[in-house]
Amino acid sequence: MPTRRRAIDGVCASPETRVLLRQRRDIFREKFGRDPRPMDPLLFDPDADEPRPLDEHRVKAAMVEAMRHAGFDPAAIYAFQKTDLIATTRNAEDLTGEELEAWQAAVHEYRLLLNPN
Repeated sequence: MPTRRRAIDGVCASPETRVLLRQRRDIFREKFGRDPRPMDPLLFDPDADEPRPLDEHRVKAAMVEAMRHAGFDPAAIYAFQKTDLIATTRNAEDLTGEELEAWQAAVHEYRLLLNPN
């Protein structure tokens, strides 16, 4: 039974996101010699011979490095490491109250660690 494919341009996403999806598709094609199938990871282990998701620890380490490189506030990086969340003015409304509280508590904890007085 043939699978139905949705064109990336038909995905309801920002233009920037569609560009990133196309880039990930192209990288997938280069690595595996075919288009990704519906259940294939677009963020895959580059050392694997078959498509498999990246190891969670590698992803988190890469995120932290990217955040540092992008100039994120160290308190936000610490909060990400503690909560696996990134809270911004643009996405805070998408987080639950509990998630936002946990993230804010981690930021506060970081600031206390730096300046305990």
